[in-house]
This record gives sequence, structure tokens and C-alpha cells, in this order.
Amino acid sequence: MAPRGGIKCKVCDNKLGKGLRIQCNAKCKRWFHGNCIDEKKETLKKIEQGKLKYKCKSCSKTEVKARSKDSSSENESSSQSEESSSATEEDDEDPEKQNTLADVMRKLIKMEKQNKELIKKYQRQEQINQELREEIEILRQDQQKLKDAIKTTSHKTNLTDQEHLENNVIISGIAEDDLKNPNDEKKIVVKIAKFCDVDINEADMEKCYQIGNNGKKQIKLVFRDKEKKELFMSKRKESQITTKNLKLT
Repeated sequence: MAPRGGIKCKVCDNKLGKGLRIQCNAKCKRWFHGNCIDEKKETLKKIEQGKLKYKCKSCSKTEVKARSKDSSSENESSSQSEESSSATEEDDEDPEKQNTLADVMRKLIKMEKQNKELIKKYQRQEQINQELREEIEILRQDQQKLKDAIKTTSHKTNLTDQEHLENNVIISGIAEDDLKNPNDEKKIVVKIAKFCDVDINEADMEKCYQIGNNGKKQIKLVFRDKEKKELFMSKRKESQITTKNLKLT
């Protein structure tokens, strides 16, 4: 029911005018300006649309006091809830709570999606790491093989060098005039072997070259066969041949 002319707001004591006017739905039936009562805009809109019934604070306090005399401790908590609110909503839930819950659900869904993406990234990175570990292991094995090969080659080289040393023969006291022409060294060795009754030719010599300074020279001979070298040295010792009693030229 619309208010009669001249009715004043019970809060500011001014005439109601043409703005939003709200009547207490409880015992007092007094009128108020919409701006004068302490309610949210959403609540005022629902009262104006008839979705909520307004109860002024005075009536709310009176009802609370009346119920507190006869009610139990359970009703006391209910009355405190009613005292804190001057408007009671019928049927519908609070839309702010619904919006808040929807926001929370959206955030949870978004976080779950991000979490799945992070798990996928972690799994991809872990796969890459595993591939790198396998490649590193292959490189380590290849490195070890290379070290073993170098060690084996070095050992074989040492054995070869040792064999060369064992097959070496140094012939001293050779006159410089006897080594004027190429291959004179091999001819001298063949001549010495023949004198010692040992069958040696140039094919039995791996290396044969002269060493030493001016004057007396030396011939360094490397036999291909160790047995040939030992036979040459043995016969040479038995014959007691020297460069003095051997006419080279």
C-alpha cells in the first residue's frame, strides 16, 4: 500500500517524496527512505521487487527479546542471527555466495589444467635427461675403448722398439774412405758376414747406415730376423775378425 501524503521517514524525519520508500513488514508498519536504512543495494532492489520483506531494527530487536524469554539455547543462536539482519530472504540463496563458489571452481579447474601441463613438461624433460644420460654413457664407453686401444698400441710399439734394439748391431772402426759410395755400408756387412762364414744378403737387413764423426766411422745394422743377428754375432766372435785384419777395399 502506497503511503499517504505528508508521511515522514522515521529515520531522517523528512517527507518521503518520490524516491524509494520502504515500509516495515512487522508490527510498527512505519515508512523509511530507501537511502536511510542500512541495507546493501542488492537487498534494496529485492525489497523493491517484492522478493524480500523488510523488518526495521526496532521490530527486530523487540521480537528477539520476546523470543529470548521462552526459547532454549538453540533459539538464542537463531535470534542473534535474526538481530544481525533486518531483511530475510525467501526461497533464493545469496547470489554473492553463488558467484564466489563459481569463481573458486573456475580457479580450481584452471589450476588442475596447469598442473597437468607441468607434469607433461616434467615427463618430457625427464625423457630428454634419460637420453642424455644414455649418450654420455656411450661416450664414456667409447672413451674407455680409445684409452685401451692407445694402451695396446703403445705396448705393441714398445715391443717393436725393443725387438729393433735386440736386433741392432754396431760395427766400429770403419775408415771414412771405405764409406764413400751409396750402399757401401751393406757391402761391408756382407763382406764381414762372408768372412765369418755366415750367409747374409741385403734382404736380411731392415736398416743399415753409417754413424759417427769424421775419421773412424760406425755402421748401425738392424736385422730383420733375430736369429740371423745372433748367428752373425756368434760367428763374428769366433772368427775374432777386426777391421784391421779385414781388407774392405
